[in-house]
Amino acid sequence: EQLIAGREQFRSERLRPDAVKIYVDGVLEGETAALLEPYLDRKDFLGTLNYEPEPLAQAVTRLDGMGLQVHMHAVGDRAVRVGLDAIAAARAANGSGTWMHPIAHLQLIDPADLPRFAQLNVAANYQALWAYPDAYIIDLNLPVVGEDRVRLRPQAARLVQFQPMNLLAPKVPASNFDLILCRNVLIYFPRDTKRLVIDHMWRALKPGRPRTRRKGQR
Repeated sequence: EQLIAGREQFRSERLRPDAVKIYVDGVLEGETAALLEPYLDRKDFLGTLNYEPEPLAQAVTRLDGMGLQVHMHAVGDRAVRVGLDAIAAARAANGSGTWMHPIAHLQLIDPADLPRFAQLNVAANYQALWAYPDAYIIDLNLPVVGEDRVRLRPQAARLVQFQPMNLLAPKVPASNFDLILCRNVLIYFPRDTKRLVIDHMWRALKPGRPRTRRKGQR
C-alpha cells in the first residue's frame, strides 16, 4: 500500500512506476510450481500457490481498476489457470482496461487454457529457451513431472496461433538468449507453428518494440 501510494515520487521520463509483479507460484526445480496434477515423486502434492484464487482475483481486480499493469510469474499449469482466472475477474469488473497484463514463464499450460490468453487480452511472456531439453529438463524436471507434461512445453507455441500479437520474449538476464539455440528449440515445436513463432520472435526483438502494450498500442 505504501509503495503504491508513494510511487509518483519516482516517476520520470525514464521510469513509469505503473506495474506490480506478483509471484503466483515457484519453480519446477524446487517443486514449488503449482500443478493441476501431482508431482510424481510426492503423492498428492500439487506444489504451492503463493496466493489463493479468490484473494488473487481481488488483488488483480483492484490493481487493474487503479490503472496498474499486473505482471504475474506463473510456472505451473495450475498457477497459469489461477492467474488467468484473476485477470478474467478483473475484466468482468473493470472492462477491457488500460493494460495487456502479462503472465510470464508458462512452463506448463493446460491445453484448455491456451485460447484464454487471446480472449482475455493477456500477454504470454513465454521463454522458448526453457523448452530446450538441457540438464535442468532431463535431470530435474523429467523425473518429477514426467515425459507427457514435459512434452507439453512446446505446445505453448500454439499461443501464437490464437493471438499472434501476444508477447514471445527471452528471459534476460536469467537466461541466455541465443538465437541459434532457440532455433534448435523450434525442432520440438509443432510444424505448423514454427514459421509463426520465428516471425513473432523477430517482431518482439525489433528496437523500440513495446514489451507489453497499453490499450490501443500496436
